[in-house]
Amino acid sequence: MSVASDRTTISFESNVANCSTFAAVRRFSAADEFGSVDAFLHSLFLRGAFQGAQPRDAYFVRCESSTMTPSDMTNGIVNITVGFAPLKPAEFVLIRLSKVIGGEC
Repeated sequence: MSVASDRTTISFESNVANCSTFAAVRRFSAADEFGSVDAFLHSLFLRGAFQGAQPRDAYFVRCESSTMTPSDMTNGIVNITVGFAPLKPAEFVLIRLSKVIGGEC
């Protein structure tokens, strides 16, 4: 990875930690988690942090049945897969996150 993608990864992880602190104060769902991560990545895209003319070429967030088993959902575990393209469009750096709703990451 390059310095640019390292910095973006560190910034992303820091933001998710801040979202986790907020989530502890109220009931938080997978949809909320997806929305907050997507909004954060979109703001980075608008500021030119990612490569690609369209958001779909620059980043994606998956938080759905393809990332979570029925057991995960029953136990309040949210699994998120994030891809972002800091260097070339559609060449994604992948991050996988797991979070227990109302608990620690």
